[in-house]
Amino acid sequence: LLIADASSLLLLFSEWGRLYAGAAGASSLRPLEVTFRDYVLAERKLASHPRYERSRSYWHERIDTLPPAPELPLVQDPSRVRVPKFTRRSRTIDAPTWEELKRWAAECGVTPSGLLLAAYGEVLARWSKHPQFTLNLTVSHRLALHPEISRVLGDFTSVLLVPFDATSGNDFTARARALQGELWRNLEHRYMSGVEVLREMAQR
Repeated sequence: LLIADASSLLLLFSEWGRLYAGAAGASSLRPLEVTFRDYVLAERKLASHPRYERSRSYWHERIDTLPPAPELPLVQDPSRVRVPKFTRRSRTIDAPTWEELKRWAAECGVTPSGLLLAAYGEVLARWSKHPQFTLNLTVSHRLALHPEISRVLGDFTSVLLVPFDATSGNDFTARARALQGELWRNLEHRYMSGVEVLREMAQR
């Protein structure tokens, strides 16, 4: 996952499976005219594109008002941890409940992703020292810079910053709607990545 995003892995296993099974059409997997390196170099040139300029202006105006990361309670200073241990927490929502949640979200004007993001923010807010904080999300950022780019393997993920305010609105529905609007606005200005925004914040 350090060198390929989810869509690239699906593409890899799909093509690999076709070749392995000798499936019809496997012979059409000819070498591509473009590489991931070509994509990275082309993307860097977008710094002078009007879309990037609009994104940069948008984030430069917002940087000073973005809240910090959630300040969560720690058992000890992370620098004292010699051998880090990770535990995956999971919970499965049954299909009927998930369908009902999606219906409720649609009625509220919130996407399923926006609903989950709002719930995630609410949980963090229960533990965070401050109710206002910024979340960083990984988003797909595979720009159509070449006709064959959809068949290229690589890490096309980017980071998007989304502020969350647990004190806004009177209830979860209002906060979810506000967060959804924030998410849509920031996605429109994703051409300046969250990493670049964080670097700018650090410099300031």
